[in-house]
Amino acid sequence: MHDETTRISQRVVAGRDSMFVRLPKVGRNRLIVTFVALVAAIWAPSRVRSGASGTPSLLELSENGQKHQGKLEARGANSCWLMGRDGSLAAFDIRQVDAIRTVAPRFREYSLAELRDQLRHELPKEFRIDGTAHFLVCATKNNRRYGEICEDTYRTFRRYFSVRGFKISEPQFPLVAIVFPDRSGFIEYSRKDGINPPAGMLGYYMRLTNRTALFDVPEKPATADVAPESDRAPSFNDL
Repeated sequence: MHDETTRISQRVVAGRDSMFVRLPKVGRNRLIVTFVALVAAIWAPSRVRSGASGTPSLLELSENGQKHQGKLEARGANSCWLMGRDGSLAAFDIRQVDAIRTVAPRFREYSLAELRDQLRHELPKEFRIDGTAHFLVCATKNNRRYGEICEDTYRTFRRYFSVRGFKISEPQFPLVAIVFPDRSGFIEYSRKDGINPPAGMLGYYMRLTNRTALFDVPEKPATADVAPESDRAPSFNDL
């Protein structure tokens, strides 16, 4: 990529365009704080709208034989950004674009059902994908519990800012939360996003994919040698 596209891509790899959550190993409700921070990260960029007026069209862009669909979100002298129907963002060098055509007169986001089908093809088969009012929760177990945490955080976040005069709109796209059963799976997934997670990072929101990735920390069995509560890493089971 060239000019601003290259600089933005480098920032993403460096992590400055992702929302990292690094928490100390204290407090039993720390993972709720994690979700609050991640929901804030999701909502902030969703409030920014493209400068283009009118209803955006669904476009198809061809580059190096590959086709990409979405709406034009931004354009510079040599690059453009296309927002996919799942809320993801992709940058393209205009000089490398083979063709652009209008697929439909109106851009339409994926429904929960459409996005669920897409995730089923991407994630390992042991993952279950369950929907809530606003989220698609992808996990190998405890989906209902994770969904309750997501929705509770959503309501808390919305209520907190609404009573302080902020106008909070509904999310434009379904919110995807991928909860890995252990850190190794989380690390493998995050490296595909170009992130090398540091110690202590429980999760992140990636603006380019419009997804949140976390991992659960299992509880240790209660024995005489278990570290005190204040020294143990927080877990979904603590909430």
